[in-house]
Amino acid sequence: MIVDTHTMMWDSLEALGADAAGLLRARWPQPWRRPIASAAAHEEATEPADVVFVLGMVSRHLGASITATQVARFVEHGPDRLLGFASIDPAAGDIARQIDEARGLGMVGLTVSPAVQHFHPADADVQPIYQLCVERHLPLIVQSGAVWSPRAKLALAQPMFFDDVVARYPDLRLVIADMGWPFVDQTLALLSKHRHVYAGLAGVIDKPRRLYDTLIAAHEQGVTDRLLLGSGFPLASTAQAIAAINSVNARARGGMPVLPPPILDALIHRDTLTLLGLWSPMRSLLRHATAHHPVAPVPSPQETA
Repeated sequence: MIVDTHTMMWDSLEALGADAAGLLRARWPQPWRRPIASAAAHEEATEPADVVFVLGMVSRHLGASITATQVARFVEHGPDRLLGFASIDPAAGDIARQIDEARGLGMVGLTVSPAVQHFHPADADVQPIYQLCVERHLPLIVQSGAVWSPRAKLALAQPMFFDDVVARYPDLRLVIADMGWPFVDQTLALLSKHRHVYAGLAGVIDKPRRLYDTLIAAHEQGVTDRLLLGSGFPLASTAQAIAAINSVNARARGGMPVLPPPILDALIHRDTLTLLGLWSPMRSLLRHATAHHPVAPVPSPQETA
């Protein structure tokens, strides 16, 4: 099964906030070259994936507004394969209400971004997010977003700030998206230390040399089994992410180390749903997935108890 753990959709660039919209327009001055994040473009770009995560992004600090309601609407375009993750903004207050509303809309997980939402991961007022994720079996994805805006707080994007959080909530399923870019080494250290911390590759998938260095370092530290496929759509497609992983050894020259092919194949076909505790609500999707990419059935934790 192929699971793309990092995609986003929006109706206009302004949904990312004025700063991010301005940066993207400056990067691609010609409108026809800008990334298209429509449902139709998303379906085409993620076609190789059996299951696709769709992430929200809400930030009072930067004016981003891809809400749980909007994510739920996007997910309706592919209910047999799309999973919604609601953005929880501590600045909006009443965290329990935000999470309850997200679950009511069918969200299977949550996402936060300390840099974009301007909070420290260890702040007392954000602890309910972690506690409720554990109690309600919701995986939590941490988006970097540190380069979205001059007003994003780069220092707050450091993955090491989640060290104490995960130590306090050892059953929390935590995904550091974008490999914690630009703090990749911190992310690898977290993976080495905590068994339920994972990392998505979207932030390095379009940077061939960085991807090679990241995978080699992960292999040397024995944590490649905690790396998850992520395209970062609309900045890349699932097919491009898979191709980047399959071609990573092409960067090796003059005796440089290479990644064993089974590790690369396992990364593409990772059993992400089971790792993140999403097995039970995803049985119907698994049946859909095996019709496209047959895999040996993996017993759920309840079945092996």
